[in-house]
Amino acid sequence: MSGELPPGAQVILGNPYAQQLRQVQRTAPPAAEAVPVAGNKYSARRTWSDLCQRTFDSKAEATRGEELHFRQLAGQISGLEYQPKWVLCDDKGHKASYSADFKYTQDGVQMVEDVKGVDTEASRVRRAWLWSKYGIDVKVVKSG
Repeated sequence: MSGELPPGAQVILGNPYAQQLRQVQRTAPPAAEAVPVAGNKYSARRTWSDLCQRTFDSKAEATRGEELHFRQLAGQISGLEYQPKWVLCDDKGHKASYSADFKYTQDGVQMVEDVKGVDTEASRVRRAWLWSKYGIDVKVVKSG
C-alpha cells in the first residue's frame, strides 16, 4: 500500500476544518459542558443544555435559555422560542436577516432578547433596522 491513503482520506487530511467538523458531528455532550468547535473571536463556546435539549452558542446564552425555560414552566412567560429570525431585506440578490436568541410573551407583551458578551456595531445596526422595519425592540442581555 506504500503511500496510498484510503478513499476520502486525502479530502480529510487536506481540510484544515476536518477536526472541527468531527467535533461538531459528535452526539450531544453532558449538560453544561462547553463543546470546542471552530475558534470564535470572542471566545464563546457552544454549550449543550439537557434541560432545553439543544446547543446554545455560548455558556451565557445557555444559562439565560435555562432561566427562561424555568420561567415558562412556572407560568411567568409563554411561547418561548429559540433563535427567532426576521428578514430585513430580500431584494434582487441583497439579503439580510436578524436572528435573536429568544422570543417570548410576558404579561401579554412580546419580548425579544439577545445575549451579548460584545455588542458590535453590526449587531447594533441590525437591531436598529429591525426596529425600523418591524417596530421590535430587542433587549440586550449582557454576559460576563
